[in-house]
Amino acid sequence: MEIKGKIKAVSGPRDHKGVMQIGFLLEEKDLWYNISDEEQLLNELKKSIVVKGAEIKFGYDKKTKVVSNLTLLSAPTENSDHDDITNFETLLSSAHKKFGSRLEIETEIVKDGQGNPFINFERKEALFKAKVSIMSETDSNTLQVFEAHGDATEGNVGDAIKPHFVRMAETRAISRALRWATNNATVAEEEKK
Repeated sequence: MEIKGKIKAVSGPRDHKGVMQIGFLLEEKDLWYNISDEEQLLNELKKSIVVKGAEIKFGYDKKTKVVSNLTLLSAPTENSDHDDITNFETLLSSAHKKFGSRLEIETEIVKDGQGNPFINFERKEALFKAKVSIMSETDSNTLQVFEAHGDATEGNVGDAIKPHFVRMAETRAISRALRWATNNATVAEEEKK
């Protein structure tokens, strides 16, 4: 089958079971598509075709999940709003690069007034709090703390994510706290799903 669409998010390259891959998500689909190849070629694809905001078409075999005949229809515009989006992977990598072993991330489910966890499996709702702590480079007694909340409900996650709403709420909380810790004002892709 042939698929056309605008790229909403890109991930990788990364090793998946001994095979290098990049992944991309289209705006109107709630499914990640993966391309496997040599890392150098995957990096070239990320620079030229598999770019946020690019319009592409490709063949896709649902059974084997193989992407083929990838073609760029139009490059992203200079003012693309996709330039204002980051993602969890980028935020986490940036935080580890910037803070190294001084970084600590903790999460917890927010509790209601009676002390019950704010999680409803029937309505698929969850609320998490994330705390990103960074120890000072010069004084081990000084800690910077960034806290944020993340929610997931049936109304603010895509169909593919609904079964995983608890993890999405936690991921959103971590993403927001990491954005503040790394001084990144762009919205994380996971916050918009």
